[in-house]
Amino acid sequence: MNRSLPLIATLALLLPSLRAEGALPVSSPAQPPGVAVLPSPTPTPMIPTNPIQSNPAIPLWTNSPPGALGSGPNDIPTLTPYYPAPGKATGAAMIICPGGSYAMLAKHEGEGYAVWLNEQGITAFVLQYRLGSHGYRHPTMLLDGQRAIRYVRAHAAEWHLDPKRIGIIGSSAGGHLASTCLTHFDEGKPDAADPIDRVSSRPDLGV
Repeated sequence: MNRSLPLIATLALLLPSLRAEGALPVSSPAQPPGVAVLPSPTPTPMIPTNPIQSNPAIPLWTNSPPGALGSGPNDIPTLTPYYPAPGKATGAAMIICPGGSYAMLAKHEGEGYAVWLNEQGITAFVLQYRLGSHGYRHPTMLLDGQRAIRYVRAHAAEWHLDPKRIGIIGSSAGGHLASTCLTHFDEGKPDAADPIDRVSSRPDLGV
């Protein structure tokens, strides 16, 4: 079973309310109000043959991340941005936490979701968070999720985003991480040396 489909269906149910808030473009007149049209289910992961190109991954910390056990790729949490087509962006953004039992990160629950969100005019950021299979334990993953939210909010003007329309989405272990970020946040520390730590880690939307 394609694990992407239940989550995509959940997102489809949210589309009418997001459009009402102005986060997404209004449906075309030919489409009945409140109805989102989804592609037919397929047995393969929801990754298009020619996905929208992403930019290089961005390290969440300039220096060594807090609690790092090393300096390799598995020790450096990153965000990979995916941008909507020019003229389609709504200013809304979603941070994506792929699933994988905290042992790996499922590509179709990262890039696949990002491409779909881009089609709705939403800028997407796939989070590579640190994993239990690489020796990390709670609250390291939470720190990575909170930092991702702060990072996107701190750079909102640069990316033409609304800092009050930054959400988080995840599935499986990524859903656990997303929900933990939704219930564990702070407003930032105004006197922090790192300007990113001065902004809020509170998501504006969670899926």
